[in-house]
Amino acid sequence: ARRADTAWVQLISGGTEIFSTIRSRDRQERTPLLLGQLTVGRQIVAVEAYCLLHLFVTGSAPSLGASVLSRDETEQLRSPPATRLSPDRPAAKMNESDWPLLQALAEDGRASYRRLAEGTHWHESTVRRRVEELTASGVLFFDLDVPLDVVGIDSPALLWMNVMPARLTEIGDALASRREIPFVAATTGTTNMLASLNCQDDHSLYEYLTREVATLDGITHIETAPVARL
Repeated sequence: ARRADTAWVQLISGGTEIFSTIRSRDRQERTPLLLGQLTVGRQIVAVEAYCLLHLFVTGSAPSLGASVLSRDETEQLRSPPATRLSPDRPAAKMNESDWPLLQALAEDGRASYRRLAEGTHWHESTVRRRVEELTASGVLFFDLDVPLDVVGIDSPALLWMNVMPARLTEIGDALASRREIPFVAATTGTTNMLASLNCQDDHSLYEYLTREVATLDGITHIETAPVARL
């Protein structure tokens, strides 16, 4: 969890298996990480690595169904109109020079423009303008993590699913529209879809699997892995 390229670490299936999401800037960084640094040894007895091929819903592009907020509440949290990209202005793209700024924000997403300027050695006005450009273009986004038990979610789980290839997009979009599903992705590996499911308790988890998920035609197999710790 201390690694900068690790987005999530979860203990699943009774706490004996570790599920981690790793983000690399390019393939050259990803391969040495998986093959060289996460080696099998006395403590790690096996490693399986899959690639996220397509993201249906994530924190960067949540659907309305994945939010506990109403549409009006979501609009109130969006950037003010002054910071949005005008129609005649080209969208900003990530540059190599932006990485120090993103690293500073990754360490503290609430950092002031003055602190970001000190960390990047940029002028404060430059930092403000670049953050607004990247945010308005959708390249940069801010996400908020809340302890699940605070909002009454005591039975989070991961769903590994086998989906008929012809129905993959349909099933992914359908799951992404559910408020209980904050993350859905098509993957490589023995299963071709991964979803995160948040339920209030074990009974709600059972009800969701047997009533909501079971109605989606095209899912041929589901493996449910309760999350013990995040």
